[in-house]
Amino acid sequence: SDLSNQRSDERSQEGIRATNVAVMFSEEELSKLERTKEKRCLIFLCMITLLVAGVAIAIALVFTMVNKENEVLAVYPSSLTSITPSSTPSFSPTSTPLDLAIKRFSAYSGIEAFQNRTSPQFLAAEWIADVDELRLPIDSKRALQRYVLAVFYFTLNGDNWIECHRFDPSCSGDPNEVSWLINREHECNWAALQCSEGTTIKRIIFQRHRNFGILGTLPSELTLLTDMDALVLNSNPISGTIPTFLGDLTKLTSLYFHECQFEGTFPFEALRKASLLRTVHFGLNYLTGTIPTDMAGLNFQLFDLSNNFLEGKIPTELGLMTGMTGLHLSGNALTGTIPTELTKLTDLNTLRLRNNYLTGGIPTLISNLKNLRDFWIGGNVLIGSLPTELYALDQMVDFRADDNALTGTFLDLVRNWNATVRIIHLQDNDMSGALPIDAIESLTTLNNLLLHGNQFTGTITEVICKQRGSGFFELRRFTVPETVDCSQSTRRCCDLLG
Repeated sequence: SDLSNQRSDERSQEGIRATNVAVMFSEEELSKLERTKEKRCLIFLCMITLLVAGVAIAIALVFTMVNKENEVLAVYPSSLTSITPSSTPSFSPTSTPLDLAIKRFSAYSGIEAFQNRTSPQFLAAEWIADVDELRLPIDSKRALQRYVLAVFYFTLNGDNWIECHRFDPSCSGDPNEVSWLINREHECNWAALQCSEGTTIKRIIFQRHRNFGILGTLPSELTLLTDMDALVLNSNPISGTIPTFLGDLTKLTSLYFHECQFEGTFPFEALRKASLLRTVHFGLNYLTGTIPTDMAGLNFQLFDLSNNFLEGKIPTELGLMTGMTGLHLSGNALTGTIPTELTKLTDLNTLRLRNNYLTGGIPTLISNLKNLRDFWIGGNVLIGSLPTELYALDQMVDFRADDNALTGTFLDLVRNWNATVRIIHLQDNDMSGALPIDAIESLTTLNNLLLHGNQFTGTITEVICKQRGSGFFELRRFTVPETVDCSQSTRRCCDLLG
C-alpha cells in the first residue's frame, strides 16, 4: 500500500543518514524487526516486575525480623517509644525502665504474663522499674529477687494483707518488722522473710497470724529463689493444686501449708526431686487420692496429711522412711489394718491415725517404738485388747483409743506411764473388768482420763479425787461409766456417764 511504501522509504532514508550507505529492507524483514522489538519490551517489563517484587519481599522480611526483635515491646504499645533496629539485644536510649524490666523478666515469666497490665508479673515489673527507690540495675541478681517477691506479693493479695503491706509503712507498729515494697529497705528485712548471708532469700515464714490475708495460688516464679529451704503459709486460703514446681526447689527442707485450701492429689512424684525435704505439713486441706506404695526418693521426717479426703490403705512402704519422727494421717477415709511395718520407725514419737476406717488390732510390735509419745487410734473399727507391749512405752504422753470396738481390761501396767502420761482416752469401747485403781493413783501427771462407755467396775478413791483441778498438772477431765462407784468422796470427783 501507499502508507507502507512511505514508511519503507523513511526507514531507508534514516539508514542512509546514519551510515551514508543505503540499506534496503524488504517488508518481511521489517515485520521481523517489529516483532523483535516487541519481545524486547516485554522482557524488559518482566524484569522490572520481578525486581519490584524482590524488593517488596526483602522489605517484608526485614519488617518481620524487626517485629520479632521487639516482640516484648508490642504488648503495651501505649507506653513505649520506638526502638531502632539493632543486631545487639540492648535497647535504644529511648527505652523506658519499664521496657527494660519487661524485656528481662519475660525470660522467666513468659511474654504472655505481661499482656495484661493488671497481672502480678506486670505490676511487679512496673514496681521494680518505676516505684522501687533502690533503682537496682535491671540485670542484677537482687533486681530479680525483688521481682520474684513482688510477684509473690501481688499474686497472693498483698495489698489486702492484715498488716505489713505497702500501704502499712509501720507494719502495724511492730518495731521488729518492715513492710513489703516500701522505702529503700533490703528485702531481707521485710516481714516473714529470712536470708542467708544477709542477701539471699532462704525462708518465707508467715506464722504470726492464723490468717494473714494471703490468698490465691502460688506463683511459679518462686523457683527462682533457689536457696529457699522453708516455705510456711499455714492457715491462709491458698487454693489450687499443690504445685509440682515445688520439687524444683532442691534445697527445700520444710513445707508448712496446714489449714489452707489445696485440692487434688499430693505430688509425691514431683517432690522426689526435693531430696532434702524432711517436714511436710498439709493437714486440713481438701486433698484426695491415695498414698502411693513407691516411696523411693522420699525421706520425710514429719509427714502430715491429716484431715483431708485420702482413701485406700496405709502403704507398708512408709516403714522404709526410717528417719521419720511423726506420721499424721488422722481424719481421712483410710482402710485396712495398721501396718506392722510402721513399728520399724524406731524414731517415731507421734503416730496419729484416728478417725479413719482402720480395722484389726493394735500390732504387738508396737513395743519397738520406744520413743512414742502420742499414739492416736481413736475413731476407727479396731478390735481386740490393748496389748501388754503397749504399756512398755514409758515415754507415752497422749494415748487415744476411744470410739473403737476394743475389748479386754485396762491393765495395772499403766503405772509404767506414771512420769509422763497426761491424756488417756478409752471411752466408747467394749472394755470391762476392774479398774487398776492403785495404778491410776500413781499417774500424778494425768490431765485427762476418759473411761465412760465401757463396762468397767471398781471404786474411785479420795486419792484420785484430790488430783482433780484446773491446773496443768491436775486432773481436769475424769469420766467413768455408771458401773463404777464414785460415791466415796466428799467432793465432786467423777463425771458419771453411760
